[in-house]
Amino acid sequence: MLPLYLYVGMLTLFVPAARFGFDGGQQLIWLSKAPKSLPVCRPSPGPWLFLLDRDGVLNEDVGAPGVIRRQQFQMIKGAAAAVDKIVGSGHACKIVTNQSCIQKGLATREMIDKMHEEDLLSLLGDGGPRGCLGLADVYVADGRAEQGAGPGSPPDSLQGSYRLKPAPDLLAAAMRASGTPAERTIMVGDNLTDLEAAGAAGVAAAVLVTSSAHGRRAEKFLLAQGGVLSSFPDLPIGVSPSLCGAVSALC
Repeated sequence: MLPLYLYVGMLTLFVPAARFGFDGGQQLIWLSKAPKSLPVCRPSPGPWLFLLDRDGVLNEDVGAPGVIRRQQFQMIKGAAAAVDKIVGSGHACKIVTNQSCIQKGLATREMIDKMHEEDLLSLLGDGGPRGCLGLADVYVADGRAEQGAGPGSPPDSLQGSYRLKPAPDLLAAAMRASGTPAERTIMVGDNLTDLEAAGAAGVAAAVLVTSSAHGRRAEKFLLAQGGVLSSFPDLPIGVSPSLCGAVSALC
């Protein structure tokens, strides 16, 4: 495949042109347009909120139906340090994840919460100060809302029934809970549904991580569309090989 820059016009706010191709692993390329302001811009008038997808961003993606057993859970190299850098830079961080395996009967909410608490959050703690994120910072859409369990629930409810991404429920709840407006929020995911949820929620920008098969398929799709999400053409979209690369550019 030809280099990314031959397909779309790009604005290189954070990396020199010689590093196109993601050779260094700490890069972020904006497709079509770049946001007007981001955490990297100084002086920053206040903290930002980073919303992170789970599989393919924080932990390795294993394909459908997702990571549903603790034995499958493996953190992506550098992800814990990236979260530590977000929090250490004074920004807020929350996790927004689809877990339709619960509605499908492949796992219970208690199983998923236990995995988040004892594996995901524990391993994130290894990258920096323990306790920087808690279970209340993990927002889960379990598929029950699509089955008539209700359109949503209070943002502080661990058992809330939010619609799956690309609906904006998870993102909206996380923004409400943190008190951060959409214009100071960034979504980082590895799927088109993450980008669509970002657009629906009206956040400042979205970053596509391409370390998973989902991410690479989404990147290919965006290239064919000129770097623009047709449903939300004004959404600034960046591409990075990893969460670590994106955070290194942004914080």
